[in-house]
Amino acid sequence: MAQYSMRDKAYQLNDGTGLSMTDMLGYFHKHGVMRVSDLHVKIGVPPAYRIDGDLVYMHGPAVDDKTAKRLIFPLRKDWSEKYATAANKNKI
Repeated sequence: MAQYSMRDKAYQLNDGTGLSMTDMLGYFHKHGVMRVSDLHVKIGVPPAYRIDGDLVYMHGPAVDDKTAKRLIFPLRKDWSEKYATAANKNKI
């Protein structure tokens, strides 16, 4: 069964640093929500933060389907459980 965790180092920066969703969301706390307003995770491009109104992309590869699931599914327990159940039954 596929299990997803907020602490999985699902995204690798170009320098080899692994980041989890917890790490990525920690950026808001570190830099302040007045400057950093969004985290964008989209397949085909690196994750990006909206900082002072501009999108600033992380220094890493484009997000693929597997990485997107590892980052996003822990945020929604119902998605994670549904995906894991369907994957177990070979529906996905």
